Amino acid sequence: MIVKRVTVGPFEENCYLLAEDAGAAAVIVDPGDEGDRIVAMAAENDRTPAAVWLTHAHLDHIGAVSAVRRAWPGIRVGLHPDDLVVYA
Repeated sequence: MIVKRVTVGPFEENCYLLAEDAGAAAVIVDPGDEGDRIVAMAAENDRTPAAVWLTHAHLDHIGAVSAVRRAWPGIRVGLHPDDLVVYA
């Protein structure tokens, strides 16, 4: 299992890149800010994320979703339905 972490933004939120093994699809968890650093983290680890998982919709956890989606158009974003009102 691969677990990489980068601390981003003024709130110093932790963003993670998770993957099972070499060549396995990856996910990004809580891309809060600094999308360029998050994209670079995936590239440095030779990963193309298949999804973004948001633990909740606070700004410090969703701030770089647009940047991630620009890097990987069509990437799926998962969020609990109760938080959609905050995210929208």
